[in-house]
Amino acid sequence: KQSHQALKHITLLPFDLNIDLMFGLPHSSIQTLSYSLEQALAYEPNHISTYSLTIEPGTLFYKNNVQKASNDADFQSYSFLIDFLSEHSFKHYEVSSFAKAQSECIHNKRYWQFDPYIGIGVGAHSFIAPYRYQNPVSLNQYLNSPIASYFKSNFQPLSHDALIKEHIIANLRTPNGIVFNEYKIRYNIDFHALYQHEIKDLMDKNLIIKTDIGIQTTKKGLYLLDNVCLSFL
Repeated sequence: KQSHQALKHITLLPFDLNIDLMFGLPHSSIQTLSYSLEQALAYEPNHISTYSLTIEPGTLFYKNNVQKASNDADFQSYSFLIDFLSEHSFKHYEVSSFAKAQSECIHNKRYWQFDPYIGIGVGAHSFIAPYRYQNPVSLNQYLNSPIASYFKSNFQPLSHDALIKEHIIANLRTPNGIVFNEYKIRYNIDFHALYQHEIKDLMDKNLIIKTDIGIQTTKKGLYLLDNVCLSFL
């Protein structure tokens, strides 16, 4: 009830609307997920983010031994929502993200494309290859001298190998996947030759497909993204 009231107020304002939805909830089904999606679309959001329920130690769900949906049911839900949102003109542009035309999150896309970004504020992280750095976490230090704090950040250069692996993980989050030539230009490596055994194994498991220019994750691969990424580490 509170969610619906909040959404009704938000839709009166000139904002682009994102709605976060969870699936894999206890006692959920494709029918309940379909109902939730239909309810969400009634508010005409530009963007929808979806997440499978994770039960963390120390939470009420964990303490009460609440069980989430089985892996098979969880994957069926993920597959269903991809198809459902696609049929309603949402582009699936990242493992958890769906957007209407021209409504993709530009900020987050920089992470997934492994582009540079600057974090501003207490404890903010930045990345300008090959450096990843973090601003001081002390609020007092930052407030007293924010510019000086920025230049005193803890710079951590990443190795050539670490850059490649982080780039792979970022790219695999998107349906566009990995473009071999980009790795040739940026890192001077033949991606297919270097990872040919991993690529074949993942293709045999229907977790990725090969395209004319690289590799892409399948629905199953996106759902089991951690396993796919680990194959390249």
